[in-house]
Amino acid sequence: MQRSVFQCLMCVVFLTVFGASRTSAVNIKRAVTQGIRITDPTMGLHPFDFVYRIVGMYQLFLTNCTVSFFVTSVRCLTYQVEEFNREFQEMLEFPNKADDLSERLIAAFSAHKLLASKVRQTDRIFRVYIFCMLVTNVPMTIFGSITLIRRDNLFSFVCTFFDLIFCIVQLIGFTLAPARLYAQLHAAPSHIYWSSTILTHFDPHLSRITSRFTETVEKLKVGLSLGGLVFVKKSSILMAIVLIVPYVILSYQLYVESGKYGRNYNPVTRSMNRTF
Repeated sequence: MQRSVFQCLMCVVFLTVFGASRTSAVNIKRAVTQGIRITDPTMGLHPFDFVYRIVGMYQLFLTNCTVSFFVTSVRCLTYQVEEFNREFQEMLEFPNKADDLSERLIAAFSAHKLLASKVRQTDRIFRVYIFCMLVTNVPMTIFGSITLIRRDNLFSFVCTFFDLIFCIVQLIGFTLAPARLYAQLHAAPSHIYWSSTILTHFDPHLSRITSRFTETVEKLKVGLSLGGLVFVKKSSILMAIVLIVPYVILSYQLYVESGKYGRNYNPVTRSMNRTF
């Protein structure tokens, strides 16, 4: 079942990414070489503009379905981990005997191991999908921002604005949801640290179980990853912002300079003229 779901997702992803990248590459190349807008309706790749738009709507529909399925699956898994953390925190706050608390910790250890196994299976299904979508989403967000900056009329502004909003929402879904799941899965040691019940009922056997549980969770390398290379954490959100914002600011500055010095403004030639 998991393998069939994985194969279906990969087929959808590669078809969508291939069509979108082919269309975007041709449009961007023409926009750069001819100096025209990326949102120009005359830049259709297909000889029949109607068929081209239908294919674009189909790609957008498939992308929305796969993104919704991914975010829903991650949110359901995150809810299970959050429920475990809530029950685990209540167990540590409730005054129990040392033997009873040791048994509860062992049961919680087994439950956490089961949740980690579910997260690992989910990562095996979505790791390539997350990698492909993030690799294509970041440049699409950058080009969408550039197109929005170079708007000429209200219609192109509205169309580009909604495209950019979709890219941003998609980027948030592929970074925030996995990062929250990773944080919740590794939150058990902090609950143990702030618990006063373990210190009140000090016991060597309880201390060994607590130490083993804490060390195992801290060294646990489980989460949703980018192609199995790196896990998606809260730092991944900052990394995506760092990749996008500088290019957008640079494009805005170049656009302002081109408005001052004309359409054929070349910042490299101007900087060389200033130097010499």
